[in-house]
Amino acid sequence: MTPFGSIELVIADVDGTLTDGSMYYGENGEVLKRFTTYDGVAVAMLRDVGIETALITAETSPIVIARATKLRISKVVLGSVAKDRDFLEICGHFGIAPQFTAYLGDDVGDLPAMKLAGLSVAVANATREVKKCANVTLATRGGDGALRELAEMIVSSRLEGQ
Repeated sequence: MTPFGSIELVIADVDGTLTDGSMYYGENGEVLKRFTTYDGVAVAMLRDVGIETALITAETSPIVIARATKLRISKVVLGSVAKDRDFLEICGHFGIAPQFTAYLGDDVGDLPAMKLAGLSVAVANATREVKKCANVTLATRGGDGALRELAEMIVSSRLEGQ
């Protein structure tokens, strides 16, 4: 396991990690997702210490782009069918090796990327397979500030190492 303090990039799944995994449908068919401001602050915390954040999701929702734009996340992969390939592409985009990358996931589709990450992290309500693969299982459920919990661990570890 890569120490928290050596992480340079955090890649997160979206549904089930940054959201609670629910999808809300309006009468006109629009899909809504609920995000917490805690995770928005987490992205800023990471940015403040020089750590990049990126998103990978199997969904193709424009809501994810809107959230990423608001948080100033520059790298987002929508419609991912191979999260391991997309994980490596994001690492290459930033010029950061996989061993210095944390991946936050919740479900079996995240396993290929988690196996490549230097630090694989599961939300509290992740599936059993994901928790078994993870180096760390958070106390926080997806959609309730799990990225914030991870960011606090990384930032705290980095500041202690200075």
